[in-house]
Amino acid sequence: MLWALCLAMAMLVLAAELFNTALERLADHLYPEHHPAIGVAKDCAAGAVLLVCAGAGLVGLLTVIDVVANR
Repeated sequence: MLWALCLAMAMLVLAAELFNTALERLADHLYPEHHPAIGVAKDCAAGAVLLVCAGAGLVGLLTVIDVVANR
């Protein structure tokens, strides 16, 4: 069961990366010049990816601990 959760978290990380890339490409296309508000939006999207990655890492760590503890 925990392996399915790990797989789901991996898919969430990939989905977050795709959303981040889409937002960055759209922002760069609509406003190619540097703009502070667009920079903040890109930073927030990257921060969301970081949080999802941290959650996925935590799930992975807990899965490994569970597997080792139940040997």
